[in-house]
Amino acid sequence: MKRTCVAAPVAAPAAGAEGPPARRSSAGGFTLIETAIVIGIIGLLLGAMLPTLSTRYELTRLRQARADLAKAEEALYGFALTHGRLPCPDTAGDGAEDRESGSCRAEEGVLPSGDLGVARVDPWGNDYRYRVDAAFADDVDGTGCGPARVGASFTLCSEGRIRIADSARGGAVIVARGIPAVVFSRGFNEGDPQAALSPDELENRSDCSGTSPQPCDPDLYIYHEPTRAQGEEFDDMVIWLSPHVLKNRMVQAMKLP
Repeated sequence: MKRTCVAAPVAAPAAGAEGPPARRSSAGGFTLIETAIVIGIIGLLLGAMLPTLSTRYELTRLRQARADLAKAEEALYGFALTHGRLPCPDTAGDGAEDRESGSCRAEEGVLPSGDLGVARVDPWGNDYRYRVDAAFADDVDGTGCGPARVGASFTLCSEGRIRIADSARGGAVIVARGIPAVVFSRGFNEGDPQAALSPDELENRSDCSGTSPQPCDPDLYIYHEPTRAQGEEFDDMVIWLSPHVLKNRMVQAMKLP
């Protein structure tokens, strides 16, 4: 005789009692709270990455500027070996040196990049600046300090007027003197309307025309490590031609003495 199994009756939940929580369907997506948490995490990650990316981009621009200045230095030495003199600055903005009656129209201006075959603009979008002692760039043989060599604008005894110092203030140390030419980038601060230029940066920008905001020495240029200290901001990148290296190369090329 077969036994019949009868399922025990299931008691109904008491009035007011809650059943087990319903499971969310896997296809139902995220809740607003979960979405907000994810967005917050992504925001934190991006916020941490942006300064790093900005720093890497700035380092790339600094390396590019250093490479440009090194090429400009070599190009100036090469120009001197070819022409027996240094080039004049570009004052017309066409990439060519500007001369008049065998001498420079101005001692400072834009680097004559077209004549030198180098970059005209730095990574911050500003023209590379160039200053030359006119006695090293004219068509007159020699500078009057000794026997002149035909076809050479200067001699072994020629001394440039340009000086390089580590500060525009009193007590500055002269880093180099007797310099015939300087090339420099005015850096990021030049194109930043909110940047406050320090006395050192102003010295490198002054043309001594009477509109300078501070006492000016037209033959003095400032060079030191970059700094962001308030009131001391400095990011100019300055290179100069050594008069001894210039003369040595001229001698090796039999352009001097």
